[in-house]
Amino acid sequence: MKGLRAISFLMVLNLSVVIGYAQFSSNLQGVVSDASGAVISQASIVLTNTATSVSGQVQTGDRGEYRFSSLAPGDYDVVVSANGFATSKTSLKLLTNQTMNLPVTLTVSGQSQSIQVTDRAPVLDTADSRTQLTIDAEALQSLPLPGRNLLGLTTLAPGVTGLGLQGDRRQRSIQR
Repeated sequence: MKGLRAISFLMVLNLSVVIGYAQFSSNLQGVVSDASGAVISQASIVLTNTATSVSGQVQTGDRGEYRFSSLAPGDYDVVVSANGFATSKTSLKLLTNQTMNLPVTLTVSGQSQSIQVTDRAPVLDTADSRTQLTIDAEALQSLPLPGRNLLGLTTLAPGVTGLGLQGDRRQRSIQR
C-alpha cells in the first residue's frame, strides 16, 4: 500500500513538472538583412525581458536567421548589431503561445578613421631628473641576488652608481 502511494505521488510530481514546462511557449524568430536585402550572417541579437532584465543572446546563421524559443510572455527589447552596420533596437510585446516573426534591416554605419601626424617632439620634463624602474614579483624571484638581499637591487637601476650595501659589507669585514 505504501509503495502504491509513493508511485502515485511520483506520477503527480512528474505531471506538474510537464505542466510547468508548457507555461513558456512563445517564440521570436526572424532574418537579419541589409538595405539591399542581402542577409547578414554572424549578427549578434540580444533579447532582454524588460520586466525581469533577463537576457539571452544568439548569432545569426549563414542565412541570417535567428530564433529564441520558450520565452515567457511579456515586453522585450531586441538589440541587433553586426560589424560595419548601425545597431538596431526594437521593443515588442510577446503574448502567450505566440510565435512572432521579426525581420530586422540594418543600415550601413558611417565609419571614419583619422590619423593625426605632428612634427613636434614630445614634451620633455626637464624639471624632473628621476630615473625609475619597476620590477614585478615574478621577475624579482628569478634574479640571482647575493644573499637574497632585495636592497641590492638599487644598484641595478639605470643611472645608479656605487657599491650599495654590498660595499658596506666588504668594509665591515675588513674592519673586523
